[in-house]
Amino acid sequence: ADDERPVLTAELPVAALDRDALGTALARLVAVCDLLLIDSARWLEPPGGRKGAWPPTPPASPTPLLERYADRLGELATAGSGPRGEEPDGPEPADTLGRP
Repeated sequence: ADDERPVLTAELPVAALDRDALGTALARLVAVCDLLLIDSARWLEPPGGRKGAWPPTPPASPTPLLERYADRLGELATAGSGPRGEEPDGPEPADTLGRP
């Protein structure tokens, strides 16, 4: 974005645009967002926020959109399917930005 915020987009050629192409693109975007949820929520949590209150526990099963297009998502279809509630390896996202 012009204001340097990260933006996740998908470009689809109009000539090939149909329900399945749009559904696949949306499923890919949702899958990527699911992968980034925990780190993003920790990074965006306001100072003095209630640790552990956000994000809510994700559902145990994928959404119908992800189920429908799972065969087209490749590694994204299973990337976030590990055990829930485990902390990701590596430094806290705030540490990677040089903030306390």
